[in-house]
Amino acid sequence: MVYLADIPSEDDLSRLYRSYGRYKGYVGQGAEPRPLTRWQRYLKARGDFLLHILDIEGIAGQRLCELGAAHGEFLQLARARGAAVCGIDLDTEARGYLSRRLGIESHAHIAEAEGSFDVVCAKSVMEHIADPGGTLSDIRERLAGDGRLLISVPNGANSDVIGPTWAGFRVDLEHLNYWSPATMARLLGRLGLYVEQYWEMGQLWVQRKCRKGSLLERIRARALGSSSWNPMSTGQATLAVLARRAAV
Repeated sequence: MVYLADIPSEDDLSRLYRSYGRYKGYVGQGAEPRPLTRWQRYLKARGDFLLHILDIEGIAGQRLCELGAAHGEFLQLARARGAAVCGIDLDTEARGYLSRRLGIESHAHIAEAEGSFDVVCAKSVMEHIADPGGTLSDIRERLAGDGRLLISVPNGANSDVIGPTWAGFRVDLEHLNYWSPATMARLLGRLGLYVEQYWEMGQLWVQRKCRKGSLLERIRARALGSSSWNPMSTGQATLAVLARRAAV
């Protein structure tokens, strides 16, 4: 795997993630997002690949936990599918929003939650953690016997395909770890978690300032993004892994 050898101190990381939503611009100063409407949930569910993976087996009636829940967008989609949801996040403001505005159980660490979970999701989280093995061990202890663990991370296999100039190493400088399918499987295997399926998908979305364009150009861009031929949907920038606690 690829990793940052000289990581920031535990105190520095803690201070960063206590207000990570504002640092990344997910929420504005003095503002908080509104709960998703039914129409917004429908539109966002169409493009959420993690939700599509879980839909294959279904989540209705199951207990689902998301690490890095932020302000609960994915949890709202999962709850609309019939899951009983719980959010884990170090951001104190995000946890307050989950419980106060959305009525969702929230904790700073999964070890604080009671009982087991049928599904645990970690979307773009493990690459930020200084001790990913320890976190995955905590997850394993809370995963039900045949429960599902669904992880998505930047795909470190690009270091073999492209090399150190892959832009994925520079998109978020707070990333500490990068896995290939093989190295992720080895880590999970050490903890008694077995890879059932994996996906390599997507291209990087590097945000930069650009002109908005005319209304016609914006309509055309949106149509391209939702069409069957979308150049952003091909590639292998993201690695998603579905694992279970019990051996297949």
